[in-house]
Amino acid sequence: MTFCQCDFDESFTHGFLSSSVDKDQVIYISTKVVSYVRTHQFPTYVSRIHLDLPIILSLISEELQEKVKDLLLCNEISLVNVELHCLPPKSLPIPPHQDSFYHCIEGSVGLKLLIPLCDLNINDGGLVFFNCKSSIGVLPHVPSHVRNFSACVETNYLDSLCLGTTSYNYCIGDLSYHLLNSIHFSYGNRSNTGKYFLVFRYQPEKARESMHMLSRYNQCYAEHLKLISL
Repeated sequence: MTFCQCDFDESFTHGFLSSSVDKDQVIYISTKVVSYVRTHQFPTYVSRIHLDLPIILSLISEELQEKVKDLLLCNEISLVNVELHCLPPKSLPIPPHQDSFYHCIEGSVGLKLLIPLCDLNINDGGLVFFNCKSSIGVLPHVPSHVRNFSACVETNYLDSLCLGTTSYNYCIGDLSYHLLNSIHFSYGNRSNTGKYFLVFRYQPEKARESMHMLSRYNQCYAEHLKLISL
């Protein structure tokens, strides 16, 4: 398998790898996922989906694991989670945020692989990434009014940074990656067709949780709960 890199700068917190996953395997797994979603009454998000559907792990080749190690600059990595994201037709936007604020890892060292189970783009739920380096750090987040997304970066603050954005057009077999300090959002699924994608979260084997960051997140989460209960 040969990685084809497209329109990205490795200094950015995001990138795109075309034809990096076996297409036939993606198609097969997508049928399993759709069946799972129907059986579980169409959830919009499933954490640790690989525990129910272990075959999902077959999407990650040894070569792709080595690519993750290279991007994280480490020799040993851990798979922390595999998330299933289900985007029903006309689903709502996702506010801009950094995963580092949510996961609270010291040094914000970690990476996510987004593998669509169908064609995906900016109009039907694909993520939009701000072009920034990981050295931007963890930006100030505020409580969000959006359910399932407890924290976000305010638009006015992002405007002041004058960052460009990038989105990707995924075909089956393509994937994107983003580091934890990536700033990203989604316009939601504005199409008439449901969309599905998987997110594999990796971090260095010796990564540790920051108690300071966790405390800050928990405070934000408590405020978020108040907002969505109004």
